[in-house]
Amino acid sequence: MASDKLLTLADVAEALNVTPRTIRNMVRRGELQAIKVGYKLIRFNPNDVAKVLKIMQADRITNHSFLQQPNLPSLLPLRDSVAVFEIPGA
Repeated sequence: MASDKLLTLADVAEALNVTPRTIRNMVRRGELQAIKVGYKLIRFNPNDVAKVLKIMQADRITNHSFLQQPNLPSLLPLRDSVAVFEIPGA
């Protein structure tokens, strides 16, 4: 993944082997950082996606419950970033 190219929702869903809805839920919960580039259009920094993918691969978990487990590193500090976009009603 090139670090200067932002990824689409479909790109991220494919990379993490989940549905776009799961990605939206991860953004809403603060587990994945998104950048709003339009009214409803969001993009993702490849470095942020790589962090989540690395955690998923290390834990070999496919149901994403690992993100709520208290003994694993929290991704919630990403929520404090200016670029975080929460999807209302998602």
